[in-house]
Amino acid sequence: MLSELKAIVPENLISLAKKTPNISSGIVCANHSASIESAKEACEMNLIEPIFIGQKNKVQEEAKKISWDISSYQLIDTKNDQEAAIAGATLAKDNKIK
Repeated sequence: MLSELKAIVPENLISLAKKTPNISSGIVCANHSASIESAKEACEMNLIEPIFIGQKNKVQEEAKKISWDISSYQLIDTKNDQEAAIAGATLAKDNKIK
């Protein structure tokens, strides 16, 4: 990511998102720390049901760094970020993620 600053989401947006809980969401490039951290936070708030897309070993490594067991979630293994982006776009096209 370009910045190490933590994004702050306004409470009114979180309240709005909680009205449609557990949306199936693709976490593209989940092997990046910011992606996995954001996904964990959203899961903890019951906002998403993640599908991780990225380099499997690196995704699992990033999850382990933040003490998150992601074994119950789908993980799509890709070779690189470009392939992850294509896989995410395909899932969205097929209406499997939002």
